[in-house]
Amino acid sequence: MTLLLTLLFGGVEQALANEPPIRIGVLSHRGDETTYRMWRPTAEYLAQAVHGRPFEIVPLDFDEVSEAVRFEEVDFVLVNPGIYVNLEVLCRVSRIATLNNLVGDEPRNVFGGVVFTRRDRTDINTFADLKGKHMMGVDETSLGGFQMAWREMREEGLDPYRDLASLRFGGIHDEVVMAVLSGEVDVGTVRTDILERMHSAGAVSLTDFKVLSPRLHPEFFFELSTRLYPEWPFSKLQHTPNELAQKVAVALLNMPDDHPAGRAGNYAGWTVPLDYQPVHELFQDLKLPPYAELGRFTLMDAMRKYWYWLLAGVVFILSMAFMTTWVARLNRELSRAKSRLERRHELILNSVADGIYGVDLQGNSTFVNRAMERITGWSAEELIGRNQHEILHHT
Repeated sequence: MTLLLTLLFGGVEQALANEPPIRIGVLSHRGDETTYRMWRPTAEYLAQAVHGRPFEIVPLDFDEVSEAVRFEEVDFVLVNPGIYVNLEVLCRVSRIATLNNLVGDEPRNVFGGVVFTRRDRTDINTFADLKGKHMMGVDETSLGGFQMAWREMREEGLDPYRDLASLRFGGIHDEVVMAVLSGEVDVGTVRTDILERMHSAGAVSLTDFKVLSPRLHPEFFFELSTRLYPEWPFSKLQHTPNELAQKVAVALLNMPDDHPAGRAGNYAGWTVPLDYQPVHELFQDLKLPPYAELGRFTLMDAMRKYWYWLLAGVVFILSMAFMTTWVARLNRELSRAKSRLERRHELILNSVADGIYGVDLQGNSTFVNRAMERITGWSAEELIGRNQHEILHHT
C-alpha cells in the first residue's frame, strides 16, 4: 500500500512538474537582474501554494507589456497602475490583489512620484524653476517615474513637452537617479522609495539630492512631490482560468507580512484589490490613453452613435429629392400640354369666319378671333382687357 501511494503521488508530482509554467509578466522598471532577484522568491512561493505548479517570472520593458498581454505570452501581470488601467480597458485584464509596499517597517499600499535635483542646484527649488531646464523621466508610460510629476507640473502651468529645454527617458529608475547625480540632466523624476532604496544599497547618498515642492503625509515616510496613488496590482489576463486566478489570489492574500518572498521583493504581503479611480482621473486630466480622445466628438463618433438618425435623414433627403424631381417633371409636362391646347384653341377660333370674342364676369374682353378684328376694325390688343359693351355697342 505504501509503495502504491508513493508511486501514485510521485506520478502526480511528475505530471505537475511537466506542465508548462505559469508565467508572470513583471514590469522591469529597475532592470531585469533586479526584477529576477526581487520576484523569483514570490514565484517559488506561489508554486508551493498552488499544488506544485511551476511559476516563472518574465521581465518586461515598458514597451513590451502590451504585446505580451495581447499575444497571451503571460498569464498574470504585475505592472504599475498606469499601465494596468490601459490593459483593463483595452485587454480586459482584471486585478486580483494589490501590493503592500514596505515603507520602513510598515506596509503601505499607496505610492507617489518624487521630482529631485542635486543639492547644490540653488537655482532649482520648485516646479516653476524647471522652465528651460533639462529633465529625465523613466518612461512616458511610467506612472511614478513621469506621469504623476507631469500632472503636478501641468497644474503649475508648466508643459514638460513645451517648456523644458529637453525631456528624456532613461528606461529604468536607477538610470534617472545617476543621470541627475552626474549632472547629465538638471532634474529627474522617479517613483517614491527609489532614492531611499538606492541609498540603503550604497549606490547614492540622500544628502546628494533635494526634492522639489516636497509634500508631507503623516503616514507616508518617503520623499514625495505628488499626490498618492494605489500601489501595483497583481492581475490576471482574460485567457487565464478563473479557478487558477482564485488560487493565486488566495495564496497572495494569505502571505504573511514578514514572509521571505516579500522581504526579497521589499514588500509586506498583499491586500484586496484597491480602487484605481485616482489613476483613471490622472489619465483623464492628461488626456492619455485610454482617455486620449476624451472631450473630442468626431464625425466617426457621430456616425457610430447616431447612425439610425443619419440613415433616416439620408432617406428623407433622397425621398424629397425624388419628389421634387417628379413634381418638376409633371409641371413641365402640364406646361407643354397647356401650350398645345392654347395653340389648338387659337387655330380653331381663327379658322371660323364669324367674329367671336369672349368676356369675363365684369364684361372685359378676354379673347377675340381674327374675323372679329376684321369685322370691328379693332385689333386684339385694343379689345382684350377692355369692356366690350362700351367699345362695341357705343362706338
